[in-house]
Amino acid sequence: MSLIGEVRQARGIDTETNGVLFTTRIPCGAGEDLREAGSDHYIFTIPADPASIPEAAGYDYYFCVAVGNALPQERVITLQAMRPDYLSREAKWTPSRIPVFVSADSQTWYVLDEVDASQNHEEYRMQVVLPPRQTVYLSNSLPHPSRIMALWLSRVQAAYNELVQLRRLGTSVEGRQVLLLTISDPAVADPSKDRILVTSGFHPAEPDWLATTAIIDWLLSDDPQAKKTRQDFVVDVLTQVNPDGFDLGTNGANAQGVNLYWDFRPDDEQSSPEAVRLWRWIEAHPPHLYLDFHAYVHQLHKDYRPYIRSRWDYVPGARPVARAIDRELVKLCAGRQVRGRVTSLPTTLAAQMTDAFGTITYPKFHLHLAHGIRACEELGVAVFRTLVENASGFRPLSTRVGAMAGAHGGGRTRPWLQRWDRSVTATRLRSLEQRVNRHLHVHTPLARLRGRPWSDLGLAPDWTRHLWSRRGELNPVIVIGDDRVTALRQSGTRSGPCD
Repeated sequence: MSLIGEVRQARGIDTETNGVLFTTRIPCGAGEDLREAGSDHYIFTIPADPASIPEAAGYDYYFCVAVGNALPQERVITLQAMRPDYLSREAKWTPSRIPVFVSADSQTWYVLDEVDASQNHEEYRMQVVLPPRQTVYLSNSLPHPSRIMALWLSRVQAAYNELVQLRRLGTSVEGRQVLLLTISDPAVADPSKDRILVTSGFHPAEPDWLATTAIIDWLLSDDPQAKKTRQDFVVDVLTQVNPDGFDLGTNGANAQGVNLYWDFRPDDEQSSPEAVRLWRWIEAHPPHLYLDFHAYVHQLHKDYRPYIRSRWDYVPGARPVARAIDRELVKLCAGRQVRGRVTSLPTTLAAQMTDAFGTITYPKFHLHLAHGIRACEELGVAVFRTLVENASGFRPLSTRVGAMAGAHGGGRTRPWLQRWDRSVTATRLRSLEQRVNRHLHVHTPLARLRGRPWSDLGLAPDWTRHLWSRRGELNPVIVIGDDRVTALRQSGTRSGPCD
C-alpha cells in the first residue's frame, strides 16, 4: 500500500453525526479528524502531505469535503477547517479575503458567503446552509478531477485535429493517464521549429491549470501571434503532471507521497512513474524553453511572480535569450521575482533539464487565485506570449540552446558567478531593487493586477459577483464537468470560467 493511500485511509471522513453526513471519499476530497464542537458546530483538520524531501514540507493547506443533510428540514451548521495543532492555540477570526468555493454537484462552483479566516488565512470558519436531504461540496481551491481534464483534452484534439496531437505518455502510480498535448502548424516542417514545454499540475491544490488551459485556447485561436507561434514553435503542454494527486486530494504529492516538483525522480519507476514517463518524452524531444506554472491560494503576503534562474546556469549562447526573457517577465510582475538557491535545486525537473539539454527553464511562475479566474488566465497567456516574443528574436534557438551549443562556457569564473547569484547578499540586493521598482510604479501591461486589488475588509469584487446566496441571478465561478466544453464554447465563453 502506498504512503498516501495509508494516510488517506487514516484521515478520510465518511460519517454521519446528528443527521449531518460528512465525507472526503469523493474525487479530490481532502479532510480528516472530524469532531463535534457544539450544537450544529463541527471541526475537521486540513491534511498534510508527507515530505519526501525537506523542501516538500509545508504542503498542508487544501481541503475539499462533502456535507449532506439527512433530515427533511433545512439546517444551518458552522464548519471549521483547521490546522492539526488548533487545540493548542486560539484562532483570531476576520472576514476572509480568500474565497471558499461551494457547489451542489461538485461541478458548478460559487463563492460561499460570510466566511471567516484565521490571521494567516490558513484556517476557515464557514456558515453552511444545508437544504433538506441534499449535499453541498466545499473547497478552498478549484477541484479538477483528472477524468474531466482528460475529457477536455480529448475534445480539444477532436476539434483541432489538424493542429493538435494528444499523446498518452504513460500511466501514474494508480493507472491514470499522463496526457500531453502538442500544438503546431503542420504546414511548417518540424525540423525548422524550436520547441517549448509548458507544464502545470505538479501540485493539485494549486489551480495553475487555469494558465495552461488558457494558453491552449489562445494557441488554437485566430490571433495573428498565435498563428505565428504555431508556425515557429512546437508547443508541448502537460496540464496535469500529477493526475493521481488531483483525484486523491493531495496538496502536492503523488500516490506514493512524492512531491514531483521538488523531488523529480526520472529513474524511479515504482514511486514516480509520472516523472519517468515525462523524462522519457523530454529525452526524445528536448525543449529549448520550459515554463512551469503554479498558483498561490491563501498566501496574501505574496503575489504573482516568476522564478528566475542564474543566467550562469546556461551555455554562453543561451544567456542573451534568458536575459531578454527575464527582463520582460520581471517587468510584467512589477519587479517581483524569486532568485537564488531555490530556483536551481538539482532535485527539480528544471535543473535536471538544463544540465542534460541546456534548456532555458522557468521552474515556477506563480499565479494568485485571489485576483480571480479571468485574471489568472490572462496572466498565464501574457507570460507565455512574453516568453515567445522575446525568444523569437534569437531563433533558431537550436543554435544557442542544448547540446548543439557545446559544453557550458565560463571557465573557472562560472561556478563563482553561480554561487554569487544564489548568495544571501545578491538576494538582498535584488530585494532592495524590487522595493525600489514597486515604489517607482514599474509599468506592467497588467496594471490592474499590480499591488493588492483585494480589500483588507473582504473579498475582491471578482469573487463577490459569484455568491452562493445569489446563485439564481449570478453566474457561477466556474463549471468543471463532463459537458462544460460544449456548453461554454457554444456560448462564446472560454472552456472554464463563467464570470
